[in-house]
Amino acid sequence: AQRLKVPILTLTQREGITGIGDYVFRNFLTAAMQIRTVVQYAQAELGLRRFAILSPDDPYGQEMARLFREEVVRKGGEIRKEKSYKTDQTDFGEEIHALAGIVPVSPDAERPVALQPKPNPGFEALFIPDSALRVGMIVSQLAYYDITGIRLLGTSGWDSPELLKTDPERLQGAVFVDGFFPNSFRPEVNAFIESFYLSYGREPDAMEALVYDAAAMAVRLIVENRGGTREAFRKGLTEVKGYQGVTGRTSFSPSRDAEKELFILTVKDGQIIQVK
Repeated sequence: AQRLKVPILTLTQREGITGIGDYVFRNFLTAAMQIRTVVQYAQAELGLRRFAILSPDDPYGQEMARLFREEVVRKGGEIRKEKSYKTDQTDFGEEIHALAGIVPVSPDAERPVALQPKPNPGFEALFIPDSALRVGMIVSQLAYYDITGIRLLGTSGWDSPELLKTDPERLQGAVFVDGFFPNSFRPEVNAFIESFYLSYGREPDAMEALVYDAAAMAVRLIVENRGGTREAFRKGLTEVKGYQGVTGRTSFSPSRDAEKELFILTVKDGQIIQVK
């Protein structure tokens, strides 16, 4: 596309995709976009300053942890503690002990399973960039070790019914983001859901919503510039600012990456709802 000077709207998280050239654009939910939104909301709206990270030891977890760490520090916050775990792990006791500062009593003690009184973990929020299923397991174990009173933060992987299957009460007030939320109170989302359901007999997923917005932006530019050139179309994309689509307001940065107003979600009374 770049070689032939054909504007292209990609839908991928691949790093550096728009660096290929000035005809390459991206309309997708990126890791950096999610982290910026989560950290901004946690600090500006919730007043949180001290954070910890518990992440999977894989490329996704490492990248999310790095971005979160850098964004928190850039915004004047602190990363107090950080631990990772194996992707096939199901027992997170060791990591939770390390994060919360809990030290098991010696096996020679009269009650070897007893724990010393837990100190204050020293952080206000715990960021867990993993799937909804794994997060549910971790949250249950946090409750088992009586780690309470901290805000849980996550990514779009949390936005699934699986999140609420294990221990929804322990997730009350958790904050995470997504690029599309079918139960949104935004009118354009409701209209899209209804139209899609009438056509296909089911609700759309996030990828279909992103494709819809990309196509809608392209069609609008073509209609407004009938007979225009590929260069005119490319320039038109660079000038898209605040396009109100079903995946939030979209603008394109100078690097041709979409900048989106993500859906901020939380768990309340056993349900995932939109906060902002």
